Amino acid sequence: MSELEIIVIFSLISFITSFITSVASVGGGMIMLATLGQFFSPNALIPLHAVIQISNNLSRAFLFRKYIAFSLLKRVVVGSVIGSLFGVLFFSLVSEDVILGLIGAFILWMLFFKTSLKAITNKLSDLFCGALSAGVGMVVGANGPVVSTFLAAKDLQSKELIATHGAIMVCQHLLKIIAFITLFKFALLDFLTLIICTTLTGFVGAWVAKKILDKIPQNIFDKGLKLILFLLALTMIIRALGF
Repeated sequence: MSELEIIVIFSLISFITSFITSVASVGGGMIMLATLGQFFSPNALIPLHAVIQISNNLSRAFLFRKYIAFSLLKRVVVGSVIGSLFGVLFFSLVSEDVILGLIGAFILWMLFFKTSLKAITNKLSDLFCGALSAGVGMVVGANGPVVSTFLAAKDLQSKELIATHGAIMVCQHLLKIIAFITLFKFALLDFLTLIICTTLTGFVGAWVAKKILDKIPQNIFDKGLKLILFLLALTMIIRALGF
């Protein structure tokens, strides 16, 4: 597949996933991660996913910056640095097939056993949750659901939740990008055109979702989202097993 074809495909996927996230609040990031997994090795897909996702989170954090719970953010970020170190160590010790299988398994877990994650995060301190989510993100890419579940248990207003989640995601995605550039030689500039195009189409996806949000039946949308994620995750696990 040519570079132009990949740019076109992922620009379209960025539009769709941004649309999904804007409508359902969740799911878009995991679909982007699972789709990247069909084309790229874990060494590229995890930092590339982080770069694509960071612009969306950065815009939320900036627009709602006065609502960020900074004391909570500081504790989570300190934990994130610690967790990232352990995540990088684990990533460097296992094969790409194992990482690919773990990503697929994590997506399936989030689809069918998300309540178990809530039971775990409710018992964690801010520092430890930062470590857990950053470590998970460094290995499987999808740290957003862990942070979302953790913050849902906090006494935060909706704007504080949006702002603080966005700020935490920016910090954790930056840690992933820095780690993969310095330790795994991820060539960020090689993907610059792809990053610019996916950022632009992601913005358009969010804008379109805002316009037609009330016209979409939520139950049908949720079922379609779960089916797509299930099939993508299953494909990744099959590839990881060598079939």
